Amino acid sequence: MGRLFARGLASALFCLLSAGLAHGAPLFLTSRPADVTAGFIKATYNSTTQVFDATGTATAFELNGIAPPDYSISAGGSPSKQFKINMTVNPATGAPISGTIVINGTIPTLSPTPAMSGTLLTGNIVGFGFPSSATSNPVFEFLFTATGGDLASYYSSSLLPNGVILTPGTGTGATTFSGGFGPGTDYQNTSSGVSATWPGVADAFFSPEPSAASLALVVISGIGLRVRRK
Repeated sequence: MGRLFARGLASALFCLLSAGLAHGAPLFLTSRPADVTAGFIKATYNSTTQVFDATGTATAFELNGIAPPDYSISAGGSPSKQFKINMTVNPATGAPISGTIVINGTIPTLSPTPAMSGTLLTGNIVGFGFPSSATSNPVFEFLFTATGGDLASYYSSSLLPNGVILTPGTGTGATTFSGGFGPGTDYQNTSSGVSATWPGVADAFFSPEPSAASLALVVISGIGLRVRRK
């Protein structure tokens, strides 16, 4: 009973904290293995549909954090090797209303070799960080819980979220990120339709530190100590 209460309290606190950090605040995530890297990413925000989209190519999977990457990602899935974040944003706060991350591909040399379905990782977006002022070089950060895929066992599916750091870069036709998501705040890091020229890079990694998750655990621990003392 106590464990269930703790889990429920932790989940509630995490949701509140994640929502609070989505009000124009960076999450200050730090990448660590296990992680999937991606490149050639086009990032856009449509203020009419309130949809943020980042689409690119998954390139490598890292386990030990030491260069070069441990595994290259091979063709697989549909679209093959695609990295994609699709998220509906609250225009007033920037908080994610709903969103998913999907990473396709295969890693035939991964040991022990899992049955490769072509879907490496899927997850639900639960937190979002972004610059609070206008900039031509924004960094977007996401928190997500893993829901499936061949690499799901390397990621967290519960209270501790995983992270993504997306650095869009600037390509042909790039616009300035306004620092918000209200009417008329459309954004793109490139207008090019040629994926080989898309400038964005991203890193999707296990339970980032420091992060909203770390802060939530501190809060939860403090509450737990007070409950025990009482």
